[in-house]
Formats: sequence, C-alpha cells, structure tokens
Amino acid sequence: GTLDANVQNRGLASPGSSTGALHIDGNYTQAPDGELLIEIATASNFDQLLVTGTATLAGTLTVNFLDGFMPGVGQSFTILTADDVDGTFSTEVLPSLPNLAFDVIYNAQSVVLTVVSALPGDFNADGTVDAADYVAWRKGLGASYTQDDYDDWRTHFGQTAGRSAVKPSAEPLSSAVPESATLMMLAMAFVMFFFFPQRRAAPS
Repeated sequence: GTLDANVQNRGLASPGSSTGALHIDGNYTQAPDGELLIEIATASNFDQLLVTGTATLAGTLTVNFLDGFMPGVGQSFTILTADDVDGTFSTEVLPSLPNLAFDVIYNAQSVVLTVVSALPGDFNADGTVDAADYVAWRKGLGASYTQDDYDDWRTHFGQTAGRSAVKPSAEPLSSAVPESATLMMLAMAFVMFFFFPQRRAAPS
C-alpha cells in the first residue's frame, strides 16, 4: 500500500501481508526501538520499503526467508530505497544458512542485502570449492593465503555454499591424479599388449 505522510516507526514495520512493497510518500524515521521486518520468498518476490523522502535508520532490521527459499551466492535484494538514506540499522538479525553470509550495504539512496560465500576454501567466492580455488590459493600463497588455507581447501573440496555436507564423489585433486609409478606400469602394459601378442595354440 501507500502512506501519504511522514512516518515514525517505534514499533514494527512489515511491508505486505506476506511479501509486498510499502510506499511512503514522505519521510521515514525508524527509532532505536523500531524494527523493519523484510521477508524474502524468491529472488524476485520480497518485501521493499520505498520512501520518496529521507529514510533515517536506527533500531533493528530483521530478514526472514519464506517457504524454504535458498538464495545463491551473488544474489542481492534491494530492500529499501529513498531520496536520501541517513544512518544504519543498529541491529541486523539475518538468516543463518550453511556456508552463507549476508552483507547489508548502505548506499546513498538504497539499502541492499547481498549474499556472499562463507565456505572455507572458497577463495574466489563463487560458492563452490573446486580447482579454481586451488589456483587462487597458489597465486596468493605467502601474501594472502597460508598452508592452513590449503588444508581448508582440501577438507571442503567439492562442497557448495548452502549445503553442509561434502559431495561423496568429491576428492582433492592430488588424490585424483595417478602417481608416476602407476602411469609407468600402464605404459608398460600397453607396450606388452601390442608388440608382444600372446601365442595362440595351433589348430589340431
């Protein structure tokens, strides 16, 4: 809906009966004892507070995901817009999901919730621990990364942000590459098979 007034929130503001947009044609001021509740159902269906004037922020921001929604790394949700955003929420109550973290970004005219990876070993922050992260570790070794970071990469190899368990088939690269001795034995077997065929018994 729309409120044609200046609004002071000293209680709870919750746009929509489930998810929706609350338009305020005026200024919005949230007091230290006020709370803004934002619900997110899908990547494109979430609460928004849309202010034509100035939004002065304090108090609490609470974010809930609905119906088992699982966001992906890199997704962002513009939860508030205003002609001018002043201040920040004093308390941010954000969802807890495996290996995911949430940044609340305060811009001059918006507040954006962004999903980031909190998965150990995910050095390129794409939400999956894979070979690309090993390359990133090697490039940053000694400057940004240590041996402990490599151990994290091995432990979590194959894991995806948002999932708490490692894929059963995932193994570190070092264990997936054959040893040199194994390669030598395979090469010798190849030579023996093609250049020294087994003798066949003569027909009776």
